[in-house]
This record gives sequence, C-alpha cells and structure tokens, in this order.
Amino acid sequence: MRMAAAGLCHSDLNALEGRTTPAGWPLIPGHEGYGTVEWAGADATSVRVGDRVLFTFVGSCQACYWCLRGEQHLCTSFRTAPTPKGHRGDTPVYGHAGLGAFAEQALVDHRSLVTIDSDLPASQLALISCGVATGASAVERCANLDAAGSIAVLGCGGVGQAAIQAARILGATTIVALDPSPSRREYGLTFGATHAFDPLDPATAAAVKDLTGGRGVDSVIEAVGRQSVAQNGFEILRRGGTMVLIGSSGPGETAGWSIYEQMVDAKRVVGSLYGNAHPRRDFARLAALAESGSLDLASMVSAELPLDRINDAVSALHHGEGLRTVLVF
Repeated sequence: MRMAAAGLCHSDLNALEGRTTPAGWPLIPGHEGYGTVEWAGADATSVRVGDRVLFTFVGSCQACYWCLRGEQHLCTSFRTAPTPKGHRGDTPVYGHAGLGAFAEQALVDHRSLVTIDSDLPASQLALISCGVATGASAVERCANLDAAGSIAVLGCGGVGQAAIQAARILGATTIVALDPSPSRREYGLTFGATHAFDPLDPATAAAVKDLTGGRGVDSVIEAVGRQSVAQNGFEILRRGGTMVLIGSSGPGETAGWSIYEQMVDAKRVVGSLYGNAHPRRDFARLAALAESGSLDLASMVSAELPLDRINDAVSALHHGEGLRTVLVF
C-alpha cells in the first residue's frame, strides 16, 4: 500500500530503545497509519486496489475462538511467525507489529487493514488506527464508567487524551488529568478534563480524593505502563472501582499492590489490549465522532513532518514534546 500518514506512538519508542522485543532486525518502525491499497494478491479478500485503509496491529483471522466471540483484539490464530517485508542485500527486513508504517510503501497482510470512508485529513485518520482507538475504547468498553461518574487518566499523551475525550463524551462529571508535563495537563483541560494535577506532587492523591468526598475515583486509566504509575492509580481508585491498564510496559514491570488490599477493597484491575477495540466496527464510529465535532483529532496533531525528518519526530517523542507527531507522505 501507499502510505499517506503515520503517527508516532510510544510503543515505537519502546522498540527502538530496546524495552520491547520486535519481530527482528533490521526493523521498519511504525504501526499507526493510513494509506491507499496499490496492489492486492489473490488471497487478499477483504481489500481491493484503491481502498483507503487504516492499519491495525491486532489483525484478526475472523474464524478463531476469539474472533467468533467478538474479541478480535485477542486473536491468536493470525499471529504467526514474523514475515520479512523485504531484504536489504541478503538480510531480511521486518515491520513493527507486522506493519512498518514509517516508509513510503508498506507490504501488509490484508487482515491487518480496515477500510475507511472519511473525508478527514490523513494525519487525523492515522491517529484512529492506534492511539485514539486504544484510549477511547478502554474508557468505553473496560472502565465500567457510568454517566456522571468520575475518572482519572494517568499519562496524558495521545492515548491518554483520547481517553479524556471519551470520558467527556460519555458524560463523566469529574475527569482528572494526571501528567508531570504542564503542557499535557493543559491539553487535558482543553479536551475535557475538569481538573489536572502533577502526579509527582505528594499532595496529588489527597487532592484527587477530595474531589470525590474522600472515596477516590470510580475509574482509572493507566496509560504509561509503569509499576509506579499503576500504584498511584490503585491508591486513588475507590473501593469497588476499576483500573484499566493500557500502557505499553516492558516485560519486567510488575504490580505493586497487595492481593489482600485488592481483595478487601474489591478493586478491579483489568488488562486491556488495544482498548478491547473492534477495529472493523470502531474505526468508522470514531471517524464519525470526529466528523461531527464530538471528538477533536485536529488538536491532537502536534506536528506534521516529512519522512526525511523522522529523526526529529523520534526525538520529540523521546522528550515528550506535544501529543502526536505525524509523518505525512
């Protein structure tokens, strides 16, 4: 396919900096993207030449136990041995998550593509394929958040801001943005957070509980993937509340609370891959929300850069600058 836009996600940085193990090296990073199908093999039954498509890093076989239950994000049948995307001399070259979005063209299994019919700009559509789908779906499908409820989002990058917007759309009355970055806290307030705090401030936990009569929030979204951040989330979660883990962590990260405490307080801590999104259903719905103005994708695009400035884009991601830098082709 011919790439039109690709967003930089923190998961890409984890692979580039060695915190996660990619399919192989050399590696074409990138898994959040949008483009047009230029060629399709005979077995590519779900897309045609000319289709506009979004990547999904949890491509589904549509036939296994998980897919037939409507849990395509858990499909294991599709996750086979990594296939090279090409060769550099005699050396095979792999794509991150089987995709490889940071290139002008990408060779992708048709099961990892979702057709989309939208007039949104390419840079905004690209965000839906990972960050927005993950953050918004985690709130909608996993957080057990009722209208007029309370929620805290730990980590206010692109994924966290999508979660904040989803909470606003659902009607939550107390939405707390927690991030060490003052600019990201300000972004959170712009997107719908009612309060914003620095999680490194020792007074923050008490301040969050004060917002809810001392109980703690109904729901927590952990969008960083660090044990210390998850521990902070567990502490501000009310008894009987739900914390959703969506941050991409390294394999060495472990939980920091006691089983006894979780049992006594009946706190639910749930994992969420891709926000439990169903790409073939949710991508179009999220695009429609953006088209209607309910979901602000334009403000989430911090910068649009050409491919030859990829190193600048990675540097911005490393230093936590902005929300989403998008490569445009």
